[in-house]
Amino acid sequence: GNDADGDFVCEYDGDCDDARDDVYPEAFEFCDGTDNDCDDDLSLAAACADECGDSVVDTSVPDNSAPACPNPAVYTSLNTLAKLTAWMTNPTTSAYISGNINAGNVDLLLNTNCDVKMVTGKTLSGVEDLVVVARNVTISGNIVATGDVLMRASVKSYVASTSTVQAATFTTEAPTVDLRGDNAAGAALCAEAGTLLNAKETLWNLGGQTAMFNAATSANVYGDFSNGTAFTVTSGGTIYHRSDSLLSNVGAVVFDAVGAVDMAGDIDAATSVDVVGASAIARNTALWSSAGDIRVESTGTASLGLYGVITTSGWLDAVAANGLLFYTGATISSSDGVYFDVGGRFDGRGRITGNDWVYIDSGSWQLRSTHDFSGNSECYIAGSKVGSVSPVGCSVGSPAAE
Repeated sequence: GNDADGDFVCEYDGDCDDARDDVYPEAFEFCDGTDNDCDDDLSLAAACADECGDSVVDTSVPDNSAPACPNPAVYTSLNTLAKLTAWMTNPTTSAYISGNINAGNVDLLLNTNCDVKMVTGKTLSGVEDLVVVARNVTISGNIVATGDVLMRASVKSYVASTSTVQAATFTTEAPTVDLRGDNAAGAALCAEAGTLLNAKETLWNLGGQTAMFNAATSANVYGDFSNGTAFTVTSGGTIYHRSDSLLSNVGAVVFDAVGAVDMAGDIDAATSVDVVGASAIARNTALWSSAGDIRVESTGTASLGLYGVITTSGWLDAVAANGLLFYTGATISSSDGVYFDVGGRFDGRGRITGNDWVYIDSGSWQLRSTHDFSGNSECYIAGSKVGSVSPVGCSVGSPAAE
């Protein structure tokens, strides 16, 4: 029979789509909504709809089983496409990608219960979609894909600082994810883990797309990210945005943690910023600017701490279930207005100036030095006064009482 797509299987022999060379009986099943292996089963499409960022760390690929790994310490060196292809048919040793390999513009599935490692300075190219599923995945070299790259590990996924990833999207899921590599061409990014570390070596261009980090216990963001539409970090435990990190023009920024959120890094030219945690702090190294609203909330008993410089063309809302510490050196400037909703005490030491409207609604308030609020169009501070310092240029009481 005729083999129109060149996959060496014709329709007579069971090729259910002779226009695609990645569709034939016993082909690798990908998360592309296609019946790649011609078994009339599209269950994989539904399984793959369970996307990264759903708080479930997926460590396997449905409908694709791999043989047992007798000894992960035994490696097979793969420095040609022929050797890689042969290993893929029986992946019972760990893969050591030690050469430059051009796959010839096809999809690749590296599925093993052993480990997969790529050597520094080597490149895997000519790939459309790439799926790597292993016990441990370590990428120190370069990946060039025209489609999507998915890396899943049952122990750890590690992308070294020596690596670059070129793809439409890059997704990695594992109990531990350590992401240090670069992307200059532009790619959406999603990383889901129990513990997630993004190191300061990372330079990632989102290419007008989104970034999602989701961690069960701890997320650490050190790297630089740019040119996105949304940057979201969620954690069932803590989040640290380190002082080395710069988020530049990444769109809507969200940091949302069940536990503490510690913000020391810079956020530049965001469209909005939303930070919430049981405790939240913006440290003195933090410089935030946004074209839209900025909201910071501390939901627990710990006080909300504002040390940094915050500038927004929208509203600034700071919500604290307990107290709010506005430290010396902290500066807030908002084109629309500033609203502090403080369940306990507002402790004011920093500068709030150049705002259209300011309202500090607190259980009690204390100013540590003479505060000149006269640079704001309107200013109100409500609650029980503590201490002897009175505000200058700010009315005591709520706006409704004026």
